[in-house]
This record gives sequence, structure tokens and C-alpha cells, in this order.
Amino acid sequence: QASAPTSNSTGGSDGSTGSPGGSSSSTGSTGSPGGSNGGSQSDAPQGLESFYNQTIDWKDCSDGTASFQCGTVTVPLDYDHPDGRTITIALKKLPASDGNAEHGSLFLNPGGPGGSGVEAMTSAPRVSEELRAAYDIIGFDPR
Repeated sequence: QASAPTSNSTGGSDGSTGSPGGSSSSTGSTGSPGGSNGGSQSDAPQGLESFYNQTIDWKDCSDGTASFQCGTVTVPLDYDHPDGRTITIALKKLPASDGNAEHGSLFLNPGGPGGSGVEAMTSAPRVSEELRAAYDIIGFDPR
């Protein structure tokens, strides 16, 4: 199991899901959203602790060509109002080929509009072997 990605892994405060500025990050595939070295609730901005401290329940969703795992995270629709409406983001992971994911997770965004990161994961096995060995590759469906 892995902890949920940090809020800035999926977009910006311009109406998209994520942190202000829309920066991108990757987090460790184990441990807390603060990274592979762990973190604490104090790492999360006030009001976002429950989102930062989620645990993803990864389940097998292999497609016959690769060993994929699927899960979901719940995020605020508006990070400036975390007590408001929430949405569920679908995730699909191709675990690191070395079984270790020593560098954490690499998130893929298919672009858009309308691209599905979960569906785009069918091309994840074509990512370079160096990346595949060191990272879990994760696609998500931008809202």
C-alpha cells in the first residue's frame, strides 16, 4: 500500500485539482505523502490533513500485458475550501520493474483536454527501462 500523492501532484488552484501554482511533484510509493522518508500531519496545510494522510488501497487490475494496480484518492474540489465538495481521482500504477521504486513515483499526465491518465498507462511499459526500474509509474484521470 502507498500513501496518497500530495495535493500538488495533480494540478493547480485555477479550478483544477492541486496546489496553488500548479506545480508538479512525485512522492514515495510507501510512507507518507511527505515523501519516502515519512512525514507527519504537520506537513499538511491546515485543513488538508485528511487528504494528505490518505492511504491508497491498491488492487490488481492487470490487463494481460502488464501487472497494473488501481486505486483512488479523494481530493477537495477547491483546495482553498477543503471542507467543501470533494471528488475521487482514479489512479493506475505500474510498479517499478525492480520491485523497489527506490526513487518513489513518477506521475504521468496525458495532457488534454479530455485525456485519461488511467487509459494512457497502457503505454507506460514503453517508458525507458531505467525509469521503470527506479519508479512506480502512476497515471491519473485529471478531472
